[in-house]
Amino acid sequence: MVYKGRAVETLAKAIIITLAVFLCLPSVVYSETEDVKTLIRKLDNDDVRVREEAAQALGETKDPRAIKPLINTMKKDEYWDVRKAAAQSLGELGNPAAVNPLLNVLKKDDNRNVQGAAASALGEIGDTKAVEPLIEALDNKSSEVRKEAAKALGMIGDTTAVGPLILALKDDDSRVRQNSAYALGELAITYNTVSMRGSDSTVTTMVEHPRATGTLGTAIESEDLDVVAGAYAYYIRKGEDGTEDLLEKAIYIYGTREMAVDYLNSGNLQLEEAARYWAESRSATLPTDTKKGPKWGEYEK
Repeated sequence: MVYKGRAVETLAKAIIITLAVFLCLPSVVYSETEDVKTLIRKLDNDDVRVREEAAQALGETKDPRAIKPLINTMKKDEYWDVRKAAAQSLGELGNPAAVNPLLNVLKKDDNRNVQGAAASALGEIGDTKAVEPLIEALDNKSSEVRKEAAKALGMIGDTTAVGPLILALKDDDSRVRQNSAYALGELAITYNTVSMRGSDSTVTTMVEHPRATGTLGTAIESEDLDVVAGAYAYYIRKGEDGTEDLLEKAIYIYGTREMAVDYLNSGNLQLEEAARYWAESRSATLPTDTKKGPKWGEYEK
């Protein structure tokens, strides 16, 4: 009888907890809804910092209701840092509805930081409609815009950008050269997936772009560290013996935390050691055993 009493008591407690959670659920959802609405209202606040922080936070909500208010803020706010934050958040939201407004800002905004943020956002969204305007932006007078346009072209993945990106490797700004190399690395090897006729099966084939791979190969021969640093992920995936020394030099000169994490988890012992040395010299901690990032020689597998 004691056992049964405890069982009933336990069951009663479980029911009470379940009901409490259920009854509280609407208020939680309502609270989250109000948070988005509150952030949208703050885009009209008199304090520029409040508007900037609200614009930044709206991108993190992933809520499509933020798209139109952010577009309006990006076009009309008098402060460039607020417009930049709005453009960045539109990239995080990733909705194609923002493409045309972002293209307009890329072309017409009078601040290079806002234009650069628009270029970056277009890369995040990935709409091929942005390819030609981004290619034109490679000739922008601002290196900030050129840098972001180059990276965005690599993210979109349209190989029509290969020729202009090769020319951009001669840019006066090292950051533009590195991002152009990154983009070429992303475009050098692409994949086509084709459905088999009369079957649910698909076949994926690897496609090599000769101009891109040739240019990246020449960079290894000439020991162009700007290109090696920018396209390091391509070289890791290529996995050619003898490229490790240049990749090691590249991280010591141009290394970032993202680069170090990729090296550490690449599967190449020399690059792993280089990443550890880079991290130790900066008292940085790097995650291990991540499945993300380029793996040594994966193009050949």
